[in-house]
Amino acid sequence: MDQGVLRNRLAEIAAGVFGCTAARFTDRTTAADIPGWDSLNHVKLLVAIEEAFGVRFGVEDLADPADWAAFTDMVAARVAPKE
Repeated sequence: MDQGVLRNRLAEIAAGVFGCTAARFTDRTTAADIPGWDSLNHVKLLVAIEEAFGVRFGVEDLADPADWAAFTDMVAARVAPKE
């Protein structure tokens, strides 16, 4: 999947979880920048992504990302087809 398309889709999913617009998510956005991005909603975000893309996350993915770019890179690694 194209990286830009993936980032846009993830921003749409996150916007639905956090009740904001997808435009709030830029590469430098952190959890502290998004009202309601707490540990519970982080898990809800991961579950929504699992459902949307048919992937599974592990315990290591529960840690808060440094920023949105790091988060989307982590998801991209799961979504990318295995060779």
